[in-house]
Amino acid sequence: MPYIAHREELQSATQTAGWNQIKLMNDEIAAELDADLELNVLAPNAATPRHYHTGCEHYIFIVKGQAELILEDGPQAVATGYLIAIDSEEHHALKNVGQDDLEYLEFFVPGSGATTIVEE
Repeated sequence: MPYIAHREELQSATQTAGWNQIKLMNDEIAAELDADLELNVLAPNAATPRHYHTGCEHYIFIVKGQAELILEDGPQAVATGYLIAIDSEEHHALKNVGQDDLEYLEFFVPGSGATTIVEE
């Protein structure tokens, strides 16, 4: 039987001012696949904290909007339709530079990796 849920029924993993992270895999499926999939919504001018991941590969797909991917060697403009692969332990952040919400999917393999916020 397929797993079907409306966006409004999904669990928010993180919800802070300007940033909503929505889990797209329930815990059982995430554990079985050892992966994690999330939909993120950033309000205009909002940004994720500078961070990095260890023990996993990290992929971002921009569903809607315009963003600045902030990397150690400088910013990179990205927008709807871009796929970003970020190496383990690479420091990064994402900032919404558009007028509307930025929506992007994040996929982590394996899902058991760790995230560390970088203090500025």
